Amino acid sequence: MFTQERMINHPGEAHCPLKDGLMYEYLIAGNGTFIHAERPGLKAVIPEADRMTGTSGPHIVPYVQVMPKFSGWLLDAALDAARERDGIEYLFALWPQRLMVPAQEARAGTVRPVDPYDKIMADTMCELHSHHHMEARFSPTDDKEETGFRIYAVIGRIYTLPEIRVRVGIYGHTWEIPALTVFDRLGQFKDALS
Repeated sequence: MFTQERMINHPGEAHCPLKDGLMYEYLIAGNGTFIHAERPGLKAVIPEADRMTGTSGPHIVPYVQVMPKFSGWLLDAALDAARERDGIEYLFALWPQRLMVPAQEARAGTVRPVDPYDKIMADTMCELHSHHHMEARFSPTDDKEETGFRIYAVIGRIYTLPEIRVRVGIYGHTWEIPALTVFDRLGQFKDALS
């Protein structure tokens, strides 16, 4: 069994660790259904968009916690590297203090890892890609492909007014969050969510 449903009887239960063997769980609360997942360095409880009808029980406050936060210098490095690509999208794999570039197939309007299951992509905590001249937004293709449990980020307008948009993904369920939830600073970027 990889998932389960749990009725919340007390707000603090939303912060209880997952049982061994579970990838995620649904939490049913007074203000809707939420998805709870954990991995080393990342914990999240996010709204489940398809089931936001509540019960008479306690309410849950959704949250995302990255421990430690991603260093802002990673964004500086990604911005510099993306600007050198001359309009070709770029994919980065991030951990709190490390940025790597996986083998990738990239064009002006799309980028994807050659092998999404290689060690870099399988273990990454944050997948960030560039949109160059376009705004920082998640495309329908992103929605389809971003199915792991990690932070996803997209940067756009990198030559003029750099912006970033961030969300957490839990196996196909996503929730947009302020970038400073997971980065310690944004450098030249403006948060597209604000």
